[in-house]
Amino acid sequence: MNRLNSKIDLWAFISFLSWPFFTLLFTLKKPLDVKSKYLALLFCGFFGTSIAVNLNEDNDINRYLESFYEFQNINFSFSNLNEQLLTDDNSGYKDLLFPLIAFSVAKLGLNKFWFLFVLGFSFGLFYVNSIWFLISEIYSKKRSSFILILLITFALIVPIWRGVNGFRFAMATIMCLYALINYFFKEKVFSPILIILILPLVHFSTGSISLIFFLYVLIKQFSFINTLFFIYLSTALLSNLSLDTYANVLAELLPSYLAPKLGYINEEYSSLIDANLELTSWYAIYFNLMLNYSSTLIFIIAFWFRKILRQFSEQVYSLLVFGLLYGIFSNIIYHIPSGSRFMLIHNFVAILVFSILYANGFFENHLKSLSKYFNFIKFSLIFYCVIQFWIGLESISLLTFFGNPILTYLMDSDLSIKSLLK
Repeated sequence: MNRLNSKIDLWAFISFLSWPFFTLLFTLKKPLDVKSKYLALLFCGFFGTSIAVNLNEDNDINRYLESFYEFQNINFSFSNLNEQLLTDDNSGYKDLLFPLIAFSVAKLGLNKFWFLFVLGFSFGLFYVNSIWFLISEIYSKKRSSFILILLITFALIVPIWRGVNGFRFAMATIMCLYALINYFFKEKVFSPILIILILPLVHFSTGSISLIFFLYVLIKQFSFINTLFFIYLSTALLSNLSLDTYANVLAELLPSYLAPKLGYINEEYSSLIDANLELTSWYAIYFNLMLNYSSTLIFIIAFWFRKILRQFSEQVYSLLVFGLLYGIFSNIIYHIPSGSRFMLIHNFVAILVFSILYANGFFENHLKSLSKYFNFIKFSLIFYCVIQFWIGLESISLLTFFGNPILTYLMDSDLSIKSLLK
């Protein structure tokens, strides 16, 4: 039997090298099989190599490649890298993980193919493990169209194309999610706290997420969910903040070497964001709002059942408390330019809480009274998934669906599927 399993695994690996996308789809028919998890991880690396890179567009992946080429062409040592990151205001990065990856791959003499593979694979390590945790929690307990929608939504909150083309913040977000899963559900302490501690080294702004987490750790023994919920709802109604005031406060608190990053909350930057939004399709604006509204509704429903929820699962209850605390923060900074991306953790927590409760029959006796709310959530999530995938076609190339690692090594993916459809 072991020899048979080894042969099956070998053929799966050979099939993956020939046609990664088809092999992944085939193995996902049995998602609880550990083989599908590892193939999904390899596919994340492959996706990085097949991502559509249009050199005429101003996006993160082009800036990442520019940095990589700079490290290839300049005779840098590790001490040079360290000195530039810590002292050079024009270096462009105030974190360490991405430049360290780009520097290491370049110094090993590897090309763009391996650089993009490492980006995809690094993101996939946390991305795939987080998704498969949810699969293991709900897939074997309940199977329905709603469960499938929840799983797909969970995977698309920070999709793989964003994990490569937007690596720095996406990586920090997915690492945070992985740490939360291990802290709340696997009762680990050291590794989650270590991950949370190093988040600012992945993206400088996620230091705020670290502070929220440690605030929760300090106050979690107190019973204050009612107060948290009241503040959470209040902040959810906030629509405007004085960006100049906020920037002035941060200018006083932050170290001088972080001053250039205050452009994120500058009124001029805000006007630029607003101008770009006017050129954006309506669905590209509202699909995120629909997910945010659904997440808020989920927190309201979970809070309503808080007493029986605590008896049902102390772990999910604790995650709900953290979600409300974090939600206060994400609601407050939501309307600050680039602040909306902090809603990602808020949405992850909401979908995680709801998926586990729904799959375990928590709402079974209340389905009739909650049906209209569930229908809104279901419609919103379907809308979100469709638009997220449509936007993702800007990063997905034909090689993603029909290519293999050999082709992506030999060929550049400069045309996205979306550009071919236009």
